[in-house]
Amino acid sequence: MAEPEPVEVNRATLLAGLPHGFLGRRGGVSTGIVSGLNVGLGTGDEPAAVAENR
Repeated sequence: MAEPEPVEVNRATLLAGLPHGFLGRRGGVSTGIVSGLNVGLGTGDEPAAVAENR
């Protein structure tokens, strides 16, 4: 099995100095249409995959 990609966290320069981050889709264990770093419980993804992504 291939190593998962690192989690992609984007930060906004306008929010510098404030704790924040926006997750991208890179990384994670979800497959199919929700492949990547899916953290949504309402997407039809396997709950175990969502839990591991979180």
